[in-house]
Amino acid sequence: MLLIPPVPIKAKYLVIILAALSLFMGLNMPGGVAHFAHLGGMLGAWLIMQYWRGGPPFGKRRPNLRSVR
Repeated sequence: MLLIPPVPIKAKYLVIILAALSLFMGLNMPGGVAHFAHLGGMLGAWLIMQYWRGGPPFGKRRPNLRSVR
């Protein structure tokens, strides 16, 4: 739930809105380095989640686990 205004919103929609807002402000405001840093952080988090899930661009991961006797 957002704090101001107190409206319930799904996290995926909030992330899309914040990414679009950061991109807009980064392109239209002078010195928008911080906005592009937030976009880079979002991209890095997405890549980490894709790696953990075995999704694209990493493909399926097969753990090489052997039982030790």
